[in-house]
Amino acid sequence: DVKMATSYQIIQKLVPMGTRGAIQDEQVQWRKQRNLCRVKIECIEKSYQIRQLELDLHLQRVIEQGPF
Repeated sequence: DVKMATSYQIIQKLVPMGTRGAIQDEQVQWRKQRNLCRVKIECIEKSYQIRQLELDLHLQRVIEQGPF
């Protein structure tokens, strides 16, 4: 959870406004999906793993293309 929150905050500061909005929308959708897991630990873990991979891809794009 901490890694994801940190990744998300870094990305939000480094991407242009339009991309920032799209990533915020993705995060809202991810939370909705994660909440559907309720108390199923496996489902929650998988949800976090997938979202962290998505955030890692965003970070990789920033590294390759530079911020903004």
